[in-house]
Amino acid sequence: MNPDKAVNLKKELLLILCLLAILVYFAPIIFLGKDSYHGSHDNLDSNHVNAVLVARNIKENGFSATENPYMLGGVPRRPGPPLGLIQWLYIVFPPYTAVVLKYLLVHLTAFFGMLLLLKQLAKEEFNTHKTLYYLAALAFALIRFWPNAGTSVAGLPLLFYGFLIAGERRWTALLIAFFYAFSSNFVLTGMFALIFLGVTAIVMDIKSRKVNWSHWLYLSLVFVFYLVSSYKLVLSVFGSTPLYVSHRQDYNMQHFYNTWGEALRLMPTMIFNSYGHNSGFPLFPMLLSLAILLYFRIRKSADRIMELLFGIIVGLSLLSVLLGTKAWIGIQRHIPIFNMVQLQRFFWLLVFFQYLLFFYALLRLAKQKLTWMALLAGLLQLLILFAWNVNYKQLVKKHIFHKDVITTYSEFYSVELLSQIKDYIGKPQSSYRVVSVGLEPAVALYSGFYSLEGYSGSYPIEHKRRMRAVMAAELAKNQVLADNFDGWGNKVTIYSDDIARKIGYPNAWDIPYITKDYDTSIDSLSIRSDLLYGMNCRYLLSALEITNCSETGLEYLESFENDQSPYRIYLYKVLPVVATVGL
Repeated sequence: MNPDKAVNLKKELLLILCLLAILVYFAPIIFLGKDSYHGSHDNLDSNHVNAVLVARNIKENGFSATENPYMLGGVPRRPGPPLGLIQWLYIVFPPYTAVVLKYLLVHLTAFFGMLLLLKQLAKEEFNTHKTLYYLAALAFALIRFWPNAGTSVAGLPLLFYGFLIAGERRWTALLIAFFYAFSSNFVLTGMFALIFLGVTAIVMDIKSRKVNWSHWLYLSLVFVFYLVSSYKLVLSVFGSTPLYVSHRQDYNMQHFYNTWGEALRLMPTMIFNSYGHNSGFPLFPMLLSLAILLYFRIRKSADRIMELLFGIIVGLSLLSVLLGTKAWIGIQRHIPIFNMVQLQRFFWLLVFFQYLLFFYALLRLAKQKLTWMALLAGLLQLLILFAWNVNYKQLVKKHIFHKDVITTYSEFYSVELLSQIKDYIGKPQSSYRVVSVGLEPAVALYSGFYSLEGYSGSYPIEHKRRMRAVMAAELAKNQVLADNFDGWGNKVTIYSDDIARKIGYPNAWDIPYITKDYDTSIDSLSIRSDLLYGMNCRYLLSALEITNCSETGLEYLESFENDQSPYRIYLYKVLPVVATVGL
């Protein structure tokens, strides 16, 4: 086919091809269901199960419930319905159906939002190069967005499109403002997008020498909608009677942040590679764009738009690394409200600008009569994104190379195995609490167990200190585990120095994936079982045998495994006695 014809296919055909590509991309999670792969980090181990628990609490106790009783020993909550669209998917649909719908909502928003924005930004070229518009929009839609943030990043093109049309199509802009605020997260991305657009509005007003009130009205509406959709967060921060003192008051995360040297070395990663929760795999688009920029700069026919976008990417990267240094955090932690916010999250905007720059790179190639190169570059990036699709990667590893793969959704939660444990205990799950060792707390929580553990961005500081007392002797053996729990502590579980030495914790956030194939044990666990018992904790679930259980106030009951689960779970009874070892 002639490249010039390929770059100008009919809109209807391009739309069908793009939607088919998105369907193929997500076919594994749709057709394999719970046997597909989703990743545990900041997903199955936390946000997903937390959304499941919120929905469960509403169904069992109604909107007026004043506590989330399932995790962290019970966390006070403000009565009233959640207003976020993502949470309502979990309320209306079963958990896995909510997952699939969440993926589709996020990625379809990315596709249509980027397509609308590109058509608005480069109207003149659409009729002659429309295939490139659809290619760029599709590439952005296939980014590995963090689905638990909703449309926070995926919806940025739509948010910016609403900003541009605010003066012409006010009702459309109003609907966009409403949709984005109720389907995204203000703390993760919304506040940074609004700051960027606010600065943009100021620059535009200065250049035009008059105030564009439509822009400011639009940004104000987005902010007001955020206040409504996040009303519980607003009341928690600014309310006269807080529900509790958050564990975030104890944050001392300097060891998580960078020195000046580390910050500067991080900049190229932010500019040219994926960083954070949203994996855009932008190396090829960024190198291509940089090559085009340099070529036309040398030829003295610089592309001002591409240079501006590249400058924005560099500027956001620099701002992010500076706000992520130990020096800045040392200042920020003394500012009460800012101490609880990660201000370096301007990098969440990067992937949007990287793909916007990629579109202009493709368009510049087409304008230089290099249509074939633009099409090839767009298709190559699509192939890269498909190649890094988690599910297709794991399926190839498993069925072609016969290698070990990450756990599936059903394996991670192992509902049948946990049901065996529940039946063995034989008591109402609400009548006792559990803790885990070497096993993500989410595993027990998903199956209806009430736990002293969990992964949360905010919970009572008293509970963190009680759990710290339980593990004091164990944490004293390992300074890294102690620093992670004391300075951060969002994930509450029973940490083990034996596991750290023999297997290793991947990082401060994750529990190692311990399967029944591991031939090791926990030989020296030092915890206060009497303190656990005082918090109504009656059972401990461990992924490894605890050989000194009798010395630490535990009684071995039974081990559980089946063919469907990767785990072997050892069940211990918590005794109301003071341990005789390590304290």
